[in-house]
Amino acid sequence: MKRLLALALFAGALFAQTVTLTPTGPATTYPGQTVNLTVTMTGSSGQSVAGVQWTVGYPVGFTGGSPTVSSADGILGDKAQCGPLACVVVGSTISMADGPLATIPVTVGNSVAPGNFTIPLTGIIGATGGGLNVPGMTAGPPYSLKVLSTCDLDADGNVNVQDVQIVISAVIGSGTCPASITGGCTLITILQEIIAANGGACKVP
Repeated sequence: MKRLLALALFAGALFAQTVTLTPTGPATTYPGQTVNLTVTMTGSSGQSVAGVQWTVGYPVGFTGGSPTVSSADGILGDKAQCGPLACVVVGSTISMADGPLATIPVTVGNSVAPGNFTIPLTGIIGATGGGLNVPGMTAGPPYSLKVLSTCDLDADGNVNVQDVQIVISAVIGSGTCPASITGGCTLITILQEIIAANGGACKVP
């Protein structure tokens, strides 16, 4: 009787186990740039997860590209794919281990205004190698991304004299032009930075 009770408790614990998919990535970026969003799985031990599906909640102006499966799951024969409605990692009947599942390139549109954005995962489904549903699939915290002004060259959240100095240094040759300035650093760029640092609109390309 005690053995049966122990087995029942063990089975109940497995059934109640939570498998979590969490999106992560860089903390900051600029309009027009691409960041890599990585989906990581935790809590899968003993759950025999062989395939997963999720939906990415992109903010307006954000676009997801073709995902890349993690090296560990690629060795198993799994492949990652994102369609209009969902992303999947599937292909092998071998159970996946905890860790990164896939990386999705996310492009921030040029028209996206600076600010804080969140990218959640929803609609998470898991399946075993035999096609059975995996209970307890859930999403971790959404990915938080701060989109900076293209005039915020030191990525401190402000446009001020320090940013102006960065451009001046690049123009006179004592520094390098930040990669976020796609048009290069010129005397016009210095003027644009000065205007932005004094509260004007940022016109740096």
